[in-house]
Order: sequence, then structure tokens, then C-alpha cells
Amino acid sequence: MDLKGWSNPGRNIEDKLHEQFYNMVNTLQDKHFTKHRNYLQIKSDLVLSLGLKSDGQLSTIKNTIEDLGLVNRGILERRNTNFSKDKLLTDLGRVLFSLIEIENELLKQNEKIPLQISKSIEDMYKSFYTEALINYYFTNGVRDGINSRFHPVRAILKQLRKYGTLDFFEYYLLCTHIYEDDNEQQEKQFQQAIEDYRAGNITLRKANIIEQVKGHQYLPQWIEKANFIKIKRGTRIYDWQISENVVNKEIVDHILHSDFLDNLYKTILEEKKI
Repeated sequence: MDLKGWSNPGRNIEDKLHEQFYNMVNTLQDKHFTKHRNYLQIKSDLVLSLGLKSDGQLSTIKNTIEDLGLVNRGILERRNTNFSKDKLLTDLGRVLFSLIEIENELLKQNEKIPLQISKSIEDMYKSFYTEALINYYFTNGVRDGINSRFHPVRAILKQLRKYGTLDFFEYYLLCTHIYEDDNEQQEKQFQQAIEDYRAGNITLRKANIIEQVKGHQYLPQWIEKANFIKIKRGTRIYDWQISENVVNKEIVDHILHSDFLDNLYKTILEEKKI
């Protein structure tokens, strides 16, 4: 059986990504750096300024912060020359930028941030990513050849609520069979596959994964950062397992509500018209 992961962001959420996002925004505010040039013209200088090794690394950062809803799509594009914070950052992006700024200022004032303050900052980051992942969805499909809009967080949480846990191969069975929102036929195919797998009727190996072989490394980590799931990790891939994090049960209930997707997509559509 061939297994296919969903398109993966290629970056985990970590301090390094925060630093790169913050430095990119600040660099783009420097008129001595931009010199009225468009994004295509400043890309190579931006790579050097951020200490990156290639345009590819810059593209990964760009795609990640766009997917997380931190920057407005269309600003970091070839012909654009206006990178002001008002144009560049979304409301969520401004929140994260401010959080990083606060943390940086505290680090300047203290060799080590006091535990209570550090815990408060950590909680604010968690709240931020909770909001970001509620609104996260694939705009043009989960992989090549699939163009439908899709909310992966809801799809994962829906099956975790049903099965309790998903191991490494069960996660890829989910990604293989489910790639459209609330598609009953796809969910039935996944149900049959996971039941056959758990009954020992099918044997799966890592070699069965033919597309997006690193899919389990990134998106689940994002969802873990948002406190929606827990990830059990071990020395082998067979030890990997995800389960629902009951800390955010009320928000998960909200995501799984029948009218969640209609309200989310309607809100996003209305915001684009403004």
C-alpha cells in the first residue's frame, strides 16, 4: 500500500524561526537596505542579512510565515516595493512581533528572565499559536493534483476524538485517505484502512511512504505548539504517537463543531473583501 503525506511546511516552530521572522521584518523597515527596490531585487541581500545559506531557505521562511498568517500574501513577491509593517504584517503577525520584542527587551535587562515572567511569555506564545492554528488551512490542496481547500487541524482532531491515538503509520493512513473537509467517503476509507492495520491485516513500512516522507515532523509539531495534541516520541519511528491534549478541550470542541468551517471560511472571505 502506498502512503502519501500532506504537503509539509518544512520548518518547525522554534526560537530560531521567531528570530528570523523578527529580523526579516526589521530589515525590511530599513530604507537604507531596501533602497526602493522590489522583493526580487533585495532577495539575495536579505539572504545575507539573515545569515541564510540560500534563496531556498529564505523561501521556506517566507512560505512558513505566510502559512501561519503572520504576513499578508502578496507583499513578499517579485514586484512589490512597499514592506511597511502596516502592509506586511497581519494582526497575528503584529502580536507575535510584539511578543518577540518584549522578550528581547527583557533579555537585555536580565541575564536570565525571572521564572514567573518567562512562564507568562510562554503562555502568551501558546495562546498565539492556538489562534494561528485555528485559522490555518491549505488554500490549494494538500499535495499536487488536489486543489480543494482543507483544514488539517480539524481533520486530525476529528480522528483523534474517534480513535484516541494515532501512531506513525496511522497518521500517514489519515493523510493518504483524507484530503477534503468532512468528506464522508474519504473518512470511511480511512476507517477501513486503520481497522485493517490495527487488526494486523496489513503490514506497513517506512518504504510505503512515497510522498511527503517528512510530513509527520512539521505540521503535528505546529499543532502540538498550539496545545491541541500531545506527541509521544521515541528513538524509533514506531514509538511516535499523537493524542488529543485535553488542556484545550473547549477549543477543540469549537474546531470540531459542525458550523466551524463555514464560519471560518466566511470570515476569511469577508476579510479579503475589506
